Amino acid sequence: MAEKYFILQGKPGNVLIDKKDREILYELMCNARKSNAEIGRRVRLSKQSVINRIGRLEKEGVINGYAIGMGILFNLQDHHLYLKLKGKFDHKKILSKLSNIKEVSSMSFGFFSYDIKVNIVLSNSNKMNTIVNSVCAVFDDLVLHKESFSLVTPSYWFSLDYLIKNSEKRRISVNFRLPDKIKLDSKDISIIKALFNSSRTKLIDLSNVLEISHDVINVRLKSLIKQGIISNPFPIIDFKILGLFYADILLSISGNLDEVENILLRFGREKYEVISVCRFVGNYDFCLSFVVDGLDVFGSLLSCLREYLGDHFRDYYVFVHEKDFVFRDNRKNAVDLLKSLN
Repeated sequence: MAEKYFILQGKPGNVLIDKKDREILYELMCNARKSNAEIGRRVRLSKQSVINRIGRLEKEGVINGYAIGMGILFNLQDHHLYLKLKGKFDHKKILSKLSNIKEVSSMSFGFFSYDIKVNIVLSNSNKMNTIVNSVCAVFDDLVLHKESFSLVTPSYWFSLDYLIKNSEKRRISVNFRLPDKIKLDSKDISIIKALFNSSRTKLIDLSNVLEISHDVINVRLKSLIKQGIISNPFPIIDFKILGLFYADILLSISGNLDEVENILLRFGREKYEVISVCRFVGNYDFCLSFVVDGLDVFGSLLSCLREYLGDHFRDYYVFVHEKDFVFRDNRKNAVDLLKSLN
């Protein structure tokens, strides 16, 4: 029987990729629905070479499937819980127990300031304390410290320039809160659910599975992306297998948060390691996610960030991801909520 969870990042091994592999990954991150021929033209490789390289990246676990982002999960409440633990714990036992809490969409094992990160998706924030207590109960008396945050919109996502380290102006996408009532019919929902975990599926194959014409799917897909309901599809990349470190910096700030947000966005545009800038409600005000080649790079990045923020900087915590897991059934529950929110 298949596990209730699957690993996104942190498989053992160290896969070496060259410049062309990185360029292909970058093009896929911008839009995974680009054709192999189009990617080939942009990276100066033949279509067959692109097919072979993508196949190898998938086989070796660098790419763990393809996904789409949903506009603030259709206005569900997105919460992040960080835990510091004492003593040893059984990883499989924790995964098994957390998979039974349907509000938990994913979790990560890590190190530095915290040991565990749990993502919680709720339709009603009033349930937050109850769910946090349920999650903490999984760890019995091992919890030394906990911090929970609610994600505030908009959040900002940068193109993953760490792959190619180019000097062009960085692309940035913004995740806004959508209108309370989203007008989606059964065809829209079918398309979204089909793309949720396999977003690079060809339109002709989607058409056969969904029994919706190729042209209708194409028009509706473009409309969903334009409205911000879903994002352009992207590959799920295992950073660790590439020898990279994926981490979160939680920032406590003094002063005007809007002003600080603009400073952080400027920092993100200038530093190719930064993936996202998100604002939180909680004891910490912002979260910056980033990817670096080594932890020594993190020290210089943090020093530079403190210079940017100046007197606004108060305190910080760091969570370095080691293994990230997504819970299959709970992820499906989030998508099924589309019907109730429509």
